Amino acid sequence: MRSALVAIIAVSAASTAMARQAIPESQCMIFLDAVRSPTPRFADFPARAERIGRPATIDLKSNPAAGQFRTVLRRASRKGPDFAGRFTLATFGCGAGSLCWEIVDGRSGRVISTQPHEIWSGHVGDLQPKPATGVTDQFAMRYRLDSTLLILLGAPDEDAALEGVNYYRFNGRGLDLVKHVPIARACRNVIQND
Repeated sequence: MRSALVAIIAVSAASTAMARQAIPESQCMIFLDAVRSPTPRFADFPARAERIGRPATIDLKSNPAAGQFRTVLRRASRKGPDFAGRFTLATFGCGAGSLCWEIVDGRSGRVISTQPHEIWSGHVGDLQPKPATGVTDQFAMRYRLDSTLLILLGAPDEDAALEGVNYYRFNGRGLDLVKHVPIARACRNVIQND
């Protein structure tokens, strides 16, 4: 099955032509480079990257979820900030095809839960183009240390109405939706009909 999928994706000219046509969702895989409309750029949402010698200890009392995910939060925060200047995105699996996260403030150790806090990626292609230098690629997420922009590919909090590519701005407390590109405008047909 996987080799058939790889063979289909390799025929990029045909896939690109098909992406411009209406594709049934059941045959669609979301690809960031399939989006044809103007989209927010990391440079549009700058953040000053802070040098933090040793990140603060995780403040387990700052958030009810912190205790439940303390190991993954500690491991991620030890690596230092990777998002929005001084924050670390701690990601972990949370079900079939889903990725969850908490955001840790490298200065205070405060743990921030956001809405959305999960991305279901059942329609996200696993052969995404290589991200630009400095962009962290967590399968269904793209983010940078020097930007407050968070790009989610899939269905945030399993909300089918928002499935596609979603661009959020982190405001220090939560996420604000900047732009939503529906799945029909962000996909390629990767299933060959016989």
